[in-house]
This record gives sequence, structure tokens and C-alpha cells, in this order.
Amino acid sequence: MNSTLPKSRLAELRKEFGLTQEKIAEELGINKNTVSSVETSRRFLTIDKGIEIAQKYGVTLDWLYGLKDAAKDDNVLDNFRSFFSLGKLTIPIETRSVLSETSFLTMHLSNVVRDYLLEMKEIERINEEKDLPEPAYKAWSESVKAKYLKELEEKGAGETAEFVLIMNDEHFGSDVAYCIARRQLPELSARVAMDKMNFDKE
Repeated sequence: MNSTLPKSRLAELRKEFGLTQEKIAEELGINKNTVSSVETSRRFLTIDKGIEIAQKYGVTLDWLYGLKDAAKDDNVLDNFRSFFSLGKLTIPIETRSVLSETSFLTMHLSNVVRDYLLEMKEIERINEEKDLPEPAYKAWSESVKAKYLKELEEKGAGETAEFVLIMNDEHFGSDVAYCIARRQLPELSARVAMDKMNFDKE
């Protein structure tokens, strides 16, 4: 087992639903060896596959990725940040017929991860405007990551914010993602920050 990788609960979920490694590999479009590597923490479960599993089996990403157990691991924040491309939340997901034929996915992220994404978004904005020296930008980014890793370790994933991510279809005329946090955003300033993260505008 590679202790530097977060321990996912894929094996736990698979056994709960009575699935073999071959079966869940087939459902995810990957090979059995990949499933085995993920279950034994030799390989990271990619976020797109994590979302697919969360949607299909009704679990949260926090639970699936064992964020509380992996609080000290850098890959947790790096992979969430990489997937969300610093807040541009348009995601490819399987279409589900609901209101206005809109694709959607409900998921949970810890507040720590959410706040980390927001702060890194701001760092990226400042870096683009000021063209910071690479060493300064890297040091700043690493210090922020260290801060949130410590907070993640202290708080775990107990407090979560629920996000509804929507990918508009052709009926809306554009590929725009919208995200609203139902909880943990009581202040207007927090909502504005979330809007800026999603739409990259005031």
C-alpha cells in the first residue's frame, strides 16, 4: 500500500453492493488491475470516475475518497483543484431528464476543500494580473495548500457543503455551469465569492 495516496472506500462500496472487481471495472470502463490498484491505494481514483461512482451509488465524494482519513495527503487537494480547473465547474456527466432537461449532479465537498478552491482561484487571478515571479507564486500556492491541509486534518470532513452542479444543454444555448451551496454560505459575501468562482465575473 502506498501511504502517500488517499485510501478510497471503493472496496467497501463494491462489497456492499455485492460487486466483483471485474463487474465494477466493466461498469466504469476500466480494467480490473486499475480497480485493484485503487482499492489497495497504489493508484488514485480519478475524480471523473469518483463522480460517476457517487452518482450511480448515491454516495458523496467526501465519503468515497475518505477525506477525513487522508487529511495529511497533498493529492486530495491537488486532485480536486485539478478537476475543477480553479472553479470552472462545467463537467461532463451523463444526461438525466429533469426540469428543463438539464443534466445535474448533487455532491458534497468539505468546507475546507471549497475554501481552498476559492482561495486558489484568487491566487490565480492575482498571478495573471501581476505576473508574479514563478518562485513567489509557487511558494504562495504551497503555503496556502499547507494551511488547508492542516485545517483538513483538524476538522476532517464532518462539515460539508452541498453543491448542485448543473451543465446546461442545447436548450439553454450555452455550456454554462452553475453551482449553489445550500449550506455554510449564510453571508452575502460568501455567495458573491461562490458566484465569482463559478462564473468568473462580478
